[in-house]
This record gives sequence, structure tokens and C-alpha cells, in this order.
Amino acid sequence: MRNFTPCLQSLTAVLLSGGMSVAAVANTPVTPVAAGDGDESLKKELQILRDRIDRLEAQGNAASRPEGAPVVPPRASGGTRVGDGLIWEDSSGNAAARLTARGMFDYRNYLDSDAKADTFSVRRARLGLGFNINKSLGGFVETELAFGNATNAGSAASAGLLQGFVEWSPTSMARLRIGQIKPQFTLEATTSPFHIEFQERSLMFNLLQNFLYDRGLMVHGIPVAGTYYALSYTNGTGVNIDEFQRNATEAAEESKDITARLVADAAPWMGLSRSVIHLGASYKTGEVANGDASTAGYTAANGITEARGIVFFNPASFNPGSALAAPSIDRSIGGIELALARGAFKLQTELARASYAGTLASGNDFERDITAGYVSFSWIATGESFSDTYRNGVFGRIRPAQEATLDDIFRGAWQASLRYSFLDGDDFQADNPALTGQLAGNSFSPAVTRSSAGADAWTLALKWMPTANFALMLNYVRTDFETPITANGKVLAREDAITLRTQFDFF
Repeated sequence: MRNFTPCLQSLTAVLLSGGMSVAAVANTPVTPVAAGDGDESLKKELQILRDRIDRLEAQGNAASRPEGAPVVPPRASGGTRVGDGLIWEDSSGNAAARLTARGMFDYRNYLDSDAKADTFSVRRARLGLGFNINKSLGGFVETELAFGNATNAGSAASAGLLQGFVEWSPTSMARLRIGQIKPQFTLEATTSPFHIEFQERSLMFNLLQNFLYDRGLMVHGIPVAGTYYALSYTNGTGVNIDEFQRNATEAAEESKDITARLVADAAPWMGLSRSVIHLGASYKTGEVANGDASTAGYTAANGITEARGIVFFNPASFNPGSALAAPSIDRSIGGIELALARGAFKLQTELARASYAGTLASGNDFERDITAGYVSFSWIATGESFSDTYRNGVFGRIRPAQEATLDDIFRGAWQASLRYSFLDGDDFQADNPALTGQLAGNSFSPAVTRSSAGADAWTLALKWMPTANFALMLNYVRTDFETPITANGKVLAREDAITLRTQFDFF
């Protein structure tokens, strides 16, 4: 008998450090040594190596899987195992089902003001089931159990469908997804909220309103190595809403949203390792019905602070119930994106503009724009590489090189980030002509009687990931309003907040 323990020890050490791929292990020559009395040690080393290879395979599959994608069995096991979710597989490896669970639990403390109450919040609570019928046909269903409780309307939490679709993947160049889907738009919005560096997305995210999820179909894939595209055709009404038919105007409109995103990573083309040079552009367009004399019309995007505090920017409805209003609003949003990553450092920035145009019954045309953007810098202090998480135009899960243990609970991945973001809605003013996009107040909690047309925000974030599926976050957010606002009767020039989050993510 030959003893391979020293060689296995070397390979295991390299694998545990993340320095070698599964393919590299397969091609590594093994030099036998003399037999000894290390049979038990050999078994342990083999098990460690096997477990590490399984983790690398699962990591590659998870990293290349966009949020909500069907299960792709990493290997045939003929049984049950636990990975990023609980997975059941048949012996052939063709059919599989995956149970997923994700949750976020927040505390938000608003400083220097009683305009907004400090609160504990269940930000997200999701259960999902993914499945594959064979290697090219699968689907995913996920419910959100915390709808409504993180809004400013003061409503109780409720459950509802978040995603529900089937996907046919005949080739990596073209995959068809049908159902309630997440149309890909901008890098920040496409990235899972469980994988971003900050507790919340930037002020720019407000431009998407409730259209992050929509009902329709999407074709996406990899046309050329290093590129990725997604093209969606959806209702344009938002999550859990079919096309409106409340009146003749809405029934006749039947306009759908078209959303397109194209991105590329130039780093592989330039031969740069441990690097990402991400460039991309997104565009969303559609025509939305604007109600009639008895039905409230469409309202442009409002703006809530990154600490989910005050809704500081509040456009009035384009039709509060008037026969003189424009029968429809042309809505379009365009964005550009850039991300530069090298090892443990990443610079990311995006700029987007939302435009709203219509024609009044009098024949007068109008157009109102909202511009928003951000720039952020992140550093993984423990040395993990952002490039290891990048697949198909999006950054994914960070897997700590050394997970926390009972003996050393402060291991894991530590990340520090800083972000500046802004929202500029100066086109919306209180003295604009009626029905063309005016600045107004709101009846949210807290009620705002005087809004601001814009804001700037700075967010400082610390994120600790003791394991790949668990994270703790601490954020400080300062928002300066363009003009003072009045919320709950208090005049405020800014909002300061400290927020905390505990999250788990088996997806």
C-alpha cells in the first residue's frame, strides 16, 4: 500500500486557502511515498479534500446563478445534503429541488430628531423552492413574508409572492424565463440585497419604484465570453400586479415595459487576474395609463432616505382625478454602470435618469426628469477577492477564507465601505403647472408637509461575515436635504441614523 498523506496535506492546505481550482487539483501530479501507519490520517485528509472540492463546486454554481435562478445540481448524490439551501437530488443528477430561506432583522436609530421613531424591523423574510426537471428546464418560487412592514405607510406585515417562474436553458447564450421575475436593470438593483456592501441600496434605487419585480418574460445569457445581457418584456405594473383595467383608458393602453441590460468585464480580455473591469448600461421604457377623472393617476418616483427614514421627495400625481390630465405617461429610465475591482478593493459607481413625459388635454406637452447616482469604495480587510464573487455581470456571495469557529469567533470576512449618493428632482417644483409634475407632501409615517427636491447622502458601513451564509452589519447614514423639510411638524435640514442588521441567507 502506498501512503499519499503528505501530498494530500499539501493539496488540502492550498485548497483551504482558496488558491487552487478544482480543475487544477485534478491536474496536479501525485507523488507516492512509502507506506506507513497513517491510514486514519489519510481518511481524514481525503474527507477534508472531498468536502473542499464540493464547496468549490457549489461556490462556482452559486456565483454564476443570478438571484432566483433554478437549481443546478453540482453533482449527483442520490440523496439529501445541505449547501446554500437544503438540496434533494435523484441518483441521475438531472432532477433536484432546493429549499431556500433568507431573512434580515434590523434596528434603526434616528438621531437628533423625534420626527421618525426608532424601530426594530423584519426587513425581509423569504422562503423559496427551486427545482430542476432536467438539466435545461427548471423554476423557482419564493414568497416574501414581510411585505409592508418596512414601508412608511404604517401597514402590518403581509405575505405574498415575490418570484415565481419557470426557465428553459437550451444554451448559455439564451435562457428564457417566464412568470413573476426580476428584470435586470443596473448593477445595484440586479445585485441581491443580501450581497451588497451596505444595509440598503443607494438613493438611486428610488427611481425603480416597485418595479424591481414584475410579471412577464426575460431572455438572458452570455453571447460572448466576458459579456452578459438580459432583455425583459413585462407588465410595467410592479410586484403581484396584473395590467390595470379599472377604466377604459387603462384597458386601451395595454402598454408593456421593455427592460434591457448589457454588461462586459474587460479584465479577462486584458489578461488581468483577481480583477474586474465591469462596464454596463441599462434602459427601461414603457407607457403607463394615467387614470381618468374618477381614478387616481400615475405618480413619479419618490425618495426615501437610505436609512429608510423620511420620504423627503414627494411628486404629486400626474392625475389626481381630472379630465384635463394626460391620458398616459411615457416613462423611461436609463443608467450606466462601472465597477473596478482588484483583489480585496472595489470601486463602484452608477448614474441614472428617469424621465416622465405626457400631453395634457389642452395639447400642452411636458417632461420631468429625476437624476440620481452614487459612488462607493469597499475593502475586504481579511483579503478575500471581489473577482471570486463576480459572475454574469453581478457580484455575489463572499465566502470567508477562514470561517468563524467557537475557538475563534472573530474569524470570517470583514468588510468596510463608504458611499456617496444623491437624488436630484429639481424638475418637480410646487409652482409647476397643475398635472405636469409638482412637488407635494405625503401622508406617510412620518407625514411630510413640506418636501425637498433633492438630497445628498453619505453612508459608512462595516460588515462582518462569520460564515458565507450569515452577516452582521453596522451603518451610519447622514442625509442632507436640498431644502429643509417638515416632517411630523418638525423642520429638518438633515437626517442622521445608525442602523444595525443581522441576516442569514441560505439561497
